[in-house]
Amino acid sequence: SNVYKDEGWGRTSYNTCVHYSRCCLTLNGVWFKHYQMWNHVKYLVFEDAHDETFEQMLYAWVIPNSVLAAIMTTVALAKPLSVIVAFIASPITSLNPLLGAGMVVGLLEAWLRKPTVEDAERINEDVQSLAGFYRNPFTRVLLVAFMATLGSALGAWVGAGWVVTLLTSAS
Repeated sequence: SNVYKDEGWGRTSYNTCVHYSRCCLTLNGVWFKHYQMWNHVKYLVFEDAHDETFEQMLYAWVIPNSVLAAIMTTVALAKPLSVIVAFIASPITSLNPLLGAGMVVGLLEAWLRKPTVEDAERINEDVQSLAGFYRNPFTRVLLVAFMATLGSALGAWVGAGWVVTLLTSAS
């Protein structure tokens, strides 16, 4: 174990760090070794010779996330504005574990469709058929949120694989 000076976020603290193969335990919390990946990304961003690699990584993340989320939201027959929001929000929300694309798109879809209490009371009858899922505004909002989440998750996996192949080929 060693002591090092941490001057991040405008404060100075002295941390005792115990290094293991997969994580670093400090007095401030647990850091998993994702910082190595972020250091590699920072190197690619600030190194002039690798500008095209960072641009390729950005495209590799944004394109699958956006396209798959928009396609899956369209399959749920969402409003056009919801499809556009899924396309824009998916690459951003995939990086944040507290906010999902389905939450954003579902909230917008609920605002646009305005399901009523009667729609919620008819769920029992409407879920008996696939057409009922699409007919009931309440279940349609849930379907759109689910499909946007599924598309964003699939896009994140595809995008992550693409970024990893770019990182390994850049090294």
